[in-house]
Amino acid sequence: GYVALDFQDELSEASHSKDIEKNYELPDGQKIKIGNERFRCPEALFTPSIIGQQESGIANMVYDTIMKCDIDLRGRLYRRIVLSGGKITIQYSHIQIIKID
Repeated sequence: GYVALDFQDELSEASHSKDIEKNYELPDGQKIKIGNERFRCPEALFTPSIIGQQESGIANMVYDTIMKCDIDLRGRLYRRIVLSGGKITIQYSHIQIIKID
């Protein structure tokens, strides 16, 4: 999967094109084809409302948490953000964090 740089644009493009589709073989040997799921699933980390959840996305959670800290610490905290874990292999996962206002 990957995180779309512009989710709505990518969703629109995927509805008109089959270029997004990829074939995968599951461990049990079944073959499946996935399309916009490749970027819709990871997008839920940043925009949980697309799956009906009311929580903030990861980027907003990080921002809100840092903004609750002393102003003198904020710069150091931003410089020390480390993304880790299984989902970090998603392409462009850093983009959403950087785009926070």
